[in-house]
Amino acid sequence: MSAVRARWAAAALVALAAVCAPAHGAPDGAGIVDRALAHRSKACCIYQELTMILSDAAGERGLRRIRWYERREPDGGSRLLLVFVAPADVRGAAVLLTRDAPGAARGEIYLPALGRPLGLVAGAAGAMPLVGSDFNLADLLGEAPRNFVYAREADAEIDRSMHYVVRAAPADAAAQRAGGGLRRYYIRKGDYFLVRIDFHDAYGLLARRQSFRDPKQVEPGVWEAGMVLMEDFGERHRTLIKVERRVFSPEYVPPEIFSRQWLLEQRYLLVGGDSPFGPQGARRDAE
Repeated sequence: MSAVRARWAAAALVALAAVCAPAHGAPDGAGIVDRALAHRSKACCIYQELTMILSDAAGERGLRRIRWYERREPDGGSRLLLVFVAPADVRGAAVLLTRDAPGAARGEIYLPALGRPLGLVAGAAGAMPLVGSDFNLADLLGEAPRNFVYAREADAEIDRSMHYVVRAAPADAAAQRAGGGLRRYYIRKGDYFLVRIDFHDAYGLLARRQSFRDPKQVEPGVWEAGMVLMEDFGERHRTLIKVERRVFSPEYVPPEIFSRQWLLEQRYLLVGGDSPFGPQGARRDAE
């Protein structure tokens, strides 16, 4: 081979490598989801004060004040307690959710009028709606990646920014019963912020849409939504959750709060006031 032909062959190989490298290095669906999860806060404990606004087709609204206590375990499990503090007719109601490392969700709902917690059916807790809202319990816990099979679809432009689109299908019937129906994720390129989730029904039609809005940087490279909107297109309902305050600290989420005894005695309503765990103590610490 002449020197000229050798140089042309080398140039062709370089050009071919340049063309093939992006396709070879492009993340697949599972890789995109992994990167999005990697951009979440690594904090073990999250305390939040939330305002929930409910709207129906007639424009009528309801309002709830909620405290959110979450602990993420080293093995991948998580615990979540939601406490309704206002208005008066829902004060004291609570939802306790636990997800173990393999992804199975268990839960209990406590209504003061009943005087005892109601256990949710194992394996189907995630599919239950959060009382009075368009959120299912699984929407609050987040998904267990092993329950889904991911496939990348064509990228989409949203608000003049390009987004990855990932199709997530339940891995088996058990995952589907737990609230894991077919869905599509829209993840912003660059910072891997999850912008939207489209939930589809058994016929493949768009049933609900969850939008993550008002992103705030809580750590370098980590963004959390300040508002989350869930729209139910069939019922023509909307539920907006606004984060009034967010604290990443184990001091605000005592581990003993995630217990049936605390539910029975309504002791979770005492977490606050002069306690350093609750919102009043949090405000003093911030001042």
